[in-house]
Amino acid sequence: MDNCRISWGKVVELDGSSLIVEVMPLLIVGHSLVLGSPERRTVMREFDRSGFVSTAQVGDWVSIHWNWACQVLSPRQVANLERWTRYHLDIVNETL
Repeated sequence: MDNCRISWGKVVELDGSSLIVEVMPLLIVGHSLVLGSPERRTVMREFDRSGFVSTAQVGDWVSIHWNWACQVLSPRQVANLERWTRYHLDIVNETL
């Protein structure tokens, strides 16, 4: 489930065609889906010199889908993505 959701992460290191990002993973705790404590994860930035976030730098926020960095995000976009993610987790957790 965590790979399928569109998430966000802060770039902490550039590593060639990959980025090291700090993300809040989706976890199952008891009978609830929650966002866990931040952890570092490697995501793809490009393949064969093609990608979506070639301008990403340390400190930038990026959206992530299936371990691919998809877009550099503004602070407002990060806040909206987190807000709507938490909103939908609340709905899911009401039915679990």
